[in-house]
Amino acid sequence: MRVVLFYCYSELKSPEAERDRQFEFCEARGLYGRVLISVEGINGTLAGSEEDVGAYIEMLCSHPDFFMTPADFKNSSYEEETGPPFPDLQ
Repeated sequence: MRVVLFYCYSELKSPEAERDRQFEFCEARGLYGRVLISVEGINGTLAGSEEDVGAYIEMLCSHPDFFMTPADFKNSSYEEETGPPFPDLQ
């Protein structure tokens, strides 16, 4: 299982709407962790399967407000048997 840490400074005109889109995306894929979104950008740590975390990275890298590449994400892993390192999605 995979854990990613990331941030991107970017001026967001509607952080509330972006927060809702991010939450729906993550919840639909069973990702755990925390993503903070403000008018200044995004900062987060998420955990999930390789496939689901990879889909999240692809989504952010193609997002028109975040100019990110896969190299912007710091990667780690955890054992599935121990469960995710976060209790839920925030």
